[in-house]
Amino acid sequence: MSDDGMENLLVSEVIESKVIFSLGDVHSASLETEKDGRGIRVGNGDDEEDEGVDVNEDRKKEIDDTQKAVDEFDKENEGKQLTQTIVEFTTKIKAKKEESGITTKDVLNYIDATMDIVKGSCKIGAVVAPEFAPIILAVAGVAAFVQAFLKLVPDDTPDPVDEKLKELEKSLIELEKKANAGFADLKVFVTEIEFTVEALSEVSTQMRFLRDVLKRRSPESIECFKDAYELNCPLLQAYNLSSLLDQKSTNPLRMDMDNEKVKTKATFEKWENAIGGALSQLILIEAFGSGLFKKKNMFNAERILERSKTVADLLKYLRQKYEKDEKYWDEFKGSLDNYATTHAHLDNGQKAKGIAAKLDTYLTSDSFHICVFNETHWPEDFTYHCPNEKTQLIRCLNKGKCNIYVYRSRTGNQKEQEDFIRARDEIEKHRPEKLKLTPTAPLSQMIKTQLLTQESMKEYGFILIVEEGRNPFPEYANCPKYVKGPGSWQLVYLDVQPAHLKESLRKKTMMLSFP
Repeated sequence: MSDDGMENLLVSEVIESKVIFSLGDVHSASLETEKDGRGIRVGNGDDEEDEGVDVNEDRKKEIDDTQKAVDEFDKENEGKQLTQTIVEFTTKIKAKKEESGITTKDVLNYIDATMDIVKGSCKIGAVVAPEFAPIILAVAGVAAFVQAFLKLVPDDTPDPVDEKLKELEKSLIELEKKANAGFADLKVFVTEIEFTVEALSEVSTQMRFLRDVLKRRSPESIECFKDAYELNCPLLQAYNLSSLLDQKSTNPLRMDMDNEKVKTKATFEKWENAIGGALSQLILIEAFGSGLFKKKNMFNAERILERSKTVADLLKYLRQKYEKDEKYWDEFKGSLDNYATTHAHLDNGQKAKGIAAKLDTYLTSDSFHICVFNETHWPEDFTYHCPNEKTQLIRCLNKGKCNIYVYRSRTGNQKEQEDFIRARDEIEKHRPEKLKLTPTAPLSQMIKTQLLTQESMKEYGFILIVEEGRNPFPEYANCPKYVKGPGSWQLVYLDVQPAHLKESLRKKTMMLSFP
């Protein structure tokens, strides 16, 4: 577009005021502000204020400051190219506003922090993490920015803040989808408490209005959010939800878990995520409202955080309680033989992974080591040691073309990283032909006579050695701390004597598991 064609172009909507800047004549400038539908016009001295309109001191100062910026810019830029004038004017106004408050960098950091909250906020642990409390100020910061900088630049001008706000809006949509799935389950259990049902429904409505504020950044969108925010106070909703959970008869998680014969992760985490999603959205709504309407007063948001911590402690207690239920072990034991025979067509690795997947469905603090290997005979091709075999080891022998050993560790999930490293190193030091296999030192005696004589090996609850030719496939379950589960496993090489014995006898898979 030519300079002539742009003579009547207007740069508008800087901060809450709408700056009307006629570029055909750089000397002429006027400032218009709209407030509650009533007009105030402050110009170059020729205009007069509309009668009957009250302008508070802050608004007057803002108008005066912006008018001064326009006047100064007129004098400095007389005769400059039109497009250069637009860019420099917008940049200068931005800079002046940033000097007195939030910078673009601040806002981008606020939005990034808010997105981090949103992405992890369906987990109750994320909501009450120590680092969450100060970060909610970032949410209020985003809201304060929206309030103070409505339409900072024209809509067709690229702006990093605009792009970040769009990303944040998308993240909020994903959070809303996840949380709404949980709300549907919550409503089933609390239909007798009408107020609570309505309040939960309002959370979704408030989130939609919040997203609309981010998307439109207009006085109208803020007003709609304010109406929903004031109609259903997030703090009151958090107290109501917390009160429901305090009572066994109205706690949906406890009711559902108590109805299960074998406790499962899926049921517990369904409710844990639903509750976490509800509380996290209430915190976001309250923090955003504090930034918009309360000058970042975080009193209510902090109270919701406190109540969320109480809820998190309750859920932690309930998880530990249900994890102690051991009915799953008998159920699993009764199903293993059938699994082996009905999955004979699978290879050892596929069988091991299928068993691990089943074990991962149980809600338990136990962790597991699994080893599946070809049909064979004990003790020629494998040997093991397990002091608590009766309560911690399940065996399926020569069924479905395989042998299956499943060991449960009581302490695996309590171990630290150095414990896992030590287990790995214990096997590593036996790799280079440290263990002997001779006619007088058979495999069946190897653990007792060569390993348990070492003090460091006595701390393990399960030791398994299998000939590599039997195609052993080790696997683990419910032990996220380490890549090889509650202990370790590796290939080791034996010192085989006499030398004419089979070379294949040298290679063994060795597994160590914590008690």
